[in-house]
Amino acid sequence: MKCPKFKEILVEVQSQRVKRNECKRIMDLCSSVQDDTNDIINKINYEVINEKLRVAEFEATLGIVQDLDSNKPEAFPLLYQFKKEDINAQVAMTKEEANYYKSGKNDPSKIAGLEKMQKQQKRKK
Repeated sequence: MKCPKFKEILVEVQSQRVKRNECKRIMDLCSSVQDDTNDIINKINYEVINEKLRVAEFEATLGIVQDLDSNKPEAFPLLYQFKKEDINAQVAMTKEEANYYKSGKNDPSKIAGLEKMQKQQKRKK
């Protein structure tokens, strides 16, 4: 003899299972859409950075052309030499800053660690 509430409970359990599966499917779809959106945002950011670099290079070239346009042709070799030296100096300074950054000389935690070691050495003496 079956209990009449048994059918109701069975139907309720089955409906909860269906709802749970539907929720899981929706969550998986949302996760997939989020991953796709993040990929698209990363691609767009990459393109924006590339476009900014192109604009910066164009403006640098335009500045050089404007400098040449306003000078006499006899001054071109000297102006070229100045521009070349300026660009080389900028590249050297950039490399120096990159090496300085990579070495960690500006790292506050490194400075704090060195001071702590010095204090400990003074205490030992």
